[in-house]
Amino acid sequence: MRTAGLNGLFFLSMTFLSACRPDHSPIEGKSAVYVKSVEGVPIGKWMPETSEDIEYFIEDSGFGHSAQWKCRVSETDFLIFCKEKGYSPLPKRLENDNFLFRYYGSFDMPEKYYYVLKPTASSAALRLLYDRDTHRLYGSYSDR
Repeated sequence: MRTAGLNGLFFLSMTFLSACRPDHSPIEGKSAVYVKSVEGVPIGKWMPETSEDIEYFIEDSGFGHSAQWKCRVSETDFLIFCKEKGYSPLPKRLENDNFLFRYYGSFDMPEKYYYVLKPTASSAALRLLYDRDTHRLYGSYSDR
């Protein structure tokens, strides 16, 4: 009986939230220079402030956000950014991490790259792929 009551409360809460939230359509855009946030999503904290030629795609499910982006940034600035954030860029991706970056578009990795996987206590995760030849940073974040 208690489970049915909790399920009913959950359903009513979600119905109320979905009725009160605006359109959840994805946000897609470009910026020639660094962007601190887009529609309240702080994508700027996941890339160096010297980033340029940024493309992004953000989804809001009502329960959280997911974002994918690519930008151009120097290798030096990328490594400084990682050090400041406490990220440890790896010279190769973990064997069991078969993640597809939206803007990179391939499961195959570049010849020379850095990879960052930063999971959090919840199911959130930040992934960064830096292509050392093209100076492109590909990123993905989800707080769901």
